[in-house]
Amino acid sequence: MTQRAAQLATDSLAAQGTVAARPPILEVRDLKKYFPITRGFLGKVVGQVKAVDGVSFKVPVGTTLGLVGESGCGKTTTSRCILRAIQPTGGQVIFHDEQLGPVDVVSAG
Repeated sequence: MTQRAAQLATDSLAAQGTVAARPPILEVRDLKKYFPITRGFLGKVVGQVKAVDGVSFKVPVGTTLGLVGESGCGKTTTSRCILRAIQPTGGQVIFHDEQLGPVDVVSAG
């Protein structure tokens, strides 16, 4: 390892320690979103699609987070649940130490 590479690794570890000490601006705990599978004329629920199942993360103040993954893995559904564009099946979304509840997106603007 070159001296420059060693310095970069040390700087990176120091930055991680600083970031970890910051309080989270956003915290997602065990987020779930299940969509019903219906059959027949009356729409009987016969199962469910687990679009998001048990997602948890924290975003410290002053940082950013990117959701990456394959097509259809739940990135957009996770984002919509956090923004309350769709109601999650379960879990918690905490923003600035305040748990977010349901939002009526149509009347919100």
